[in-house]
Amino acid sequence: MFWPGGSGGMTQWHQQAGTPANRSESTKLAASVINGHGTEDDVFDDRCLDLLDTFCADPSIATRDRMAAENGWGDGGTAAGKGDLVGYLVLRHGTDNPAFDERDLDMLKAWFEKGRPVGEKVSR
Repeated sequence: MFWPGGSGGMTQWHQQAGTPANRSESTKLAASVINGHGTEDDVFDDRCLDLLDTFCADPSIATRDRMAAENGWGDGGTAAGKGDLVGYLVLRHGTDNPAFDERDLDMLKAWFEKGRPVGEKVSR
C-alpha cells in the first residue's frame, strides 16, 4: 500500500511529477488510484479517498482553499512535509503544474459517484 507508507514514496512521486518530462507519470496516478483500489496495490486508504472524493466533487479553487484550511495543509510544501499526498495533490490544483487534468478529475469523479467499485480497470 502506497499510503500511508511514509514520505519516501510520496517524495519520489513528487520529484518525478514535478518535472514536465515526467508529466505522463502524474496523469497515471488517477488510473492507479482506481485500478489499485481494494487490492494489494491500493494507492490511498479510506481517509485519503474521502478527501480526494470531496475535492473531485467540486474541483475548484474555493474547494482547494477550504480543504487546505480545514486540514492544516498550508501550502504544497507544508502538505508534502507532513507526508500528506492528497493535500499536496489538491493544493496543486489551479497552479501551472496541476496534479490532475480535467480528464483525470472526470474519471475520478465518475468512479467516486459509482461508489468506488473494486476491480474497475481504466487507463490513461
